[in-house]
Amino acid sequence: MKGKVIDFNTKVEHFRSGKDSLQEELEKHLGAPYKNIEEELKKVVTRSPASIRDSLTSIMYLYQNRICSGLFLLSSRLQGVKKINREATRVAIALEILHLALLSHEFAGREPAGSIPVNVSDLLGGDYLFSEALSLAYETPQVIKGMSEVITRYVEAEFIKPSLSHNTPGAKKKYLQKLSYRYASLLALCGSLGSWHNGVSQEKVKKIAYFAHYMGIARQVKEELNYFQRSYPKWLRKTPKDIRINLPLLYILEMSPQKEKLIKIMKSSYYQKGDREIWEQEINQVDYSGYILQLINKNYQGALQMLSEFKTSGETTLLKQMLTKEAYGEL
Repeated sequence: MKGKVIDFNTKVEHFRSGKDSLQEELEKHLGAPYKNIEEELKKVVTRSPASIRDSLTSIMYLYQNRICSGLFLLSSRLQGVKKINREATRVAIALEILHLALLSHEFAGREPAGSIPVNVSDLLGGDYLFSEALSLAYETPQVIKGMSEVITRYVEAEFIKPSLSHNTPGAKKKYLQKLSYRYASLLALCGSLGSWHNGVSQEKVKKIAYFAHYMGIARQVKEELNYFQRSYPKWLRKTPKDIRINLPLLYILEMSPQKEKLIKIMKSSYYQKGDREIWEQEINQVDYSGYILQLINKNYQGALQMLSEFKTSGETTLLKQMLTKEAYGEL
C-alpha cells in the first residue's frame, strides 16, 4: 500500500506528456475546453519571470492531473446544458491556476521539521499564479469571492496545530479540520461554481459541493497514509525532531498503551537507547492503515450519496470515476 516517492526538490526542463485513463476520458467527453487547458497553463508558466519559471515548471510536472477544471466542467453540465461557453472555460483555467498557486506556496514551506520556510522561488511563484488566476476571473465576482474564501481557509489551516497532549482524540479531530480547510475546500469550490454556473437550484449546488468536499477529504486522508509509510523509516533513523504530526501518527498515539512514553520521545532532541524499538513495536502493532481505510471509505460513500441525487449521465459516470481515483488511486 505504499505510495510513490516524489522528490519535491526536482526541477525539470520539460513538461510531462503522459496522460492517465481518466484524463483521456475527460478530454473525449468535454472536448476542446478541457483539452486546451494544458496549453493555457503552459502559456502562463512560459510568460512568467525567469527567476520563478523552473519552480512553476516543476509543479506543472508533478501535478498533471487536472481535477479542478474537470470537476468544474462536469458539474456545469449536470443539468443537461452541454455547451461550454468562453466564460466557463476561463473559470476552469483560473481554478487550475489557483490550485497550482496553492501548491507552490505549500512547497515553499516543505523544509525539515522545525525550520523556517526559505524557498523564495516557490513563494513568489505562488504569488504570480494567484494574480493570473484572479485576472482570468475578473468578470465573475462569484468566482473571485470563492477563490478568496479558499485562500483564507488554506491560511487558517496553516495555523491549526494539534498539540501533543493527553487528549489525542481532540488532536485528531483538529487535524481532520485542518485537512477539511485545504484541498477539500478547493474541490468544493470547483464543484459548487460549476453547478452554480449552470443555474441549478441552491440545494443541488450544496449537494455537488458536499460530493467534492468528501472526495477531497478521501484524497487527503489517503495521502496522509502514503506520507507516513514513506517517512517513518527516515525519522526513525534520524532524530525525534524530524517527526511530523499526521493522521496515522495521531491514531497510533491514541491507541497505543505506550502513548505517554511515545509523546515523551517525540519531545526529545535525540533518541535514547530503546526508543526506536518502542516506536517500531507500536507502529507494527497498531492497525493505523485500517483506520485510514475506514475514513476513506466513509468519505467515499458520503460522496456517492451526494452524487446519487443527480440523474445518471455521462457526467455522473465520470465524476464517480474521478472519485474512485482520488480516494483509492496509488494506495
